[in-house]
Amino acid sequence: MSELTREQVLLDYVKGDRDFRLLDLSGIQLSGVNLSQADFTGADLTGADLSGAHLRGAVFNAAVLRGANLCYADLTGAALNAADLNQAQLAEATLNEASLAIADLIEANLNRARLREADLQGANLTRATLRGATLFRANLVEAIFIEADLSRTYLRVAHLAYVNFNMANLREATLYDANLSQGDLVMADFTGARLFSANLHEANLRFANLGEADLTGADLTGANLTGADLANADLTQAMLDRANLTRANVAGANFAGASLHGARLAQVHPAAMLNAD
Repeated sequence: MSELTREQVLLDYVKGDRDFRLLDLSGIQLSGVNLSQADFTGADLTGADLSGAHLRGAVFNAAVLRGANLCYADLTGAALNAADLNQAQLAEATLNEASLAIADLIEANLNRARLREADLQGANLTRATLRGATLFRANLVEAIFIEADLSRTYLRVAHLAYVNFNMANLREATLYDANLSQGDLVMADFTGARLFSANLHEANLRFANLGEADLTGADLTGANLTGADLANADLTQAMLDRANLTRANVAGANFAGASLHGARLAQVHPAAMLNAD
């Protein structure tokens, strides 16, 4: 049970007291309020209702927001490093330039959330949903998205080196110029994804689905595409030097101008590789 009521929190804030560190505010109702720049470091906000709240620049480092409602909240520039946001509701929240490094967001709902240039390095988003979310130029290095739903997510120029997308859904996602080098993408679904000029250097794409994906100019040097489905994918001008395409399905894939020096093509039907040199 919360140590403070909604009225007490708002009164303290109006008086200039922004320090709510380490307080038990579990279940508190703060929807639609303005608590910008407030400090909730280490506070317990389990199940709290902060939907539509103005929280620009607020600090939630190491706070517990498990199951909290933050839908439509404005968390621009907020700090949520190492926060517990498991099963939190963040649909259509604004988290542009927010910092969520090593935060736990397991099974969190981030559908249509705005995370432009946000820092989620090392964050755990296992089974989270991010359908239609915007992560332009976000830092997702070493982030974990196992079985997460990122369909139609906008990840242009995102930093995704060493990311874990194992069994994630990235159907029709936009990843132009994104850096997924050395990422773990086993059994990920990139059907219809836009990976134009993406960096997939030495990425692990074993049994990934890249059917109808746009990989024009992508760097797949040294990538592991064993058993991957590349049916009808566009690999025009792609770099596939030293890539492992053993047992890959390349039916209808366009390899015009692609570089395949040293690529492994065991059990691949060359006739199915359109325009391959």
